[in-house]
Amino acid sequence: MIELFGVGAHTETGAWLFRRVTAGFETGEVTFVMSSDRAARLGLLDVAAAASIATEGRAWITGAAVMRETRKVIARRVGIVRLDSPPAARTSVLSAVLPRDHWGLRRLFTRGRSVIERDVALATLERVGLGPCALDAVRSLAASDSRSWSALSTGGSLRSTPIGC
Repeated sequence: MIELFGVGAHTETGAWLFRRVTAGFETGEVTFVMSSDRAARLGLLDVAAAASIATEGRAWITGAAVMRETRKVIARRVGIVRLDSPPAARTSVLSAVLPRDHWGLRRLFTRGRSVIERDVALATLERVGLGPCALDAVRSLAASDSRSWSALSTGGSLRSTPIGC
């Protein structure tokens, strides 16, 4: 579980990217973070995945507070797929949000739960307005869609929670 309590982060110049965000992410959730401000969106994901430390507030991952001393150990428990990275840009939107198993393979091809997870992922994409482009490459979505989004997956079975910055 990831819990954010009143977190905020600012740029190197001191301008706030976001402030006072409180959210919780259960194991198995895929959360879509939508914002026109790419830096704020990615900053929130970095705080949620312990890739960085919040300037204000506190982040907890599986019951441990994210602090300078614990950040690297805690960060190993959560992964971010940056949808604008070259490997993710080549995959479909649907594939980008499907959870992976512990070998890094998409569950779409393994373990018998794939059909259910695929259906849940498609329903989730429909709910946030991305259903029609589920099979399009992520890079084509970024070029043609004015919405900016990223996803945070905490593993396990797939559920979703939209959150905005």
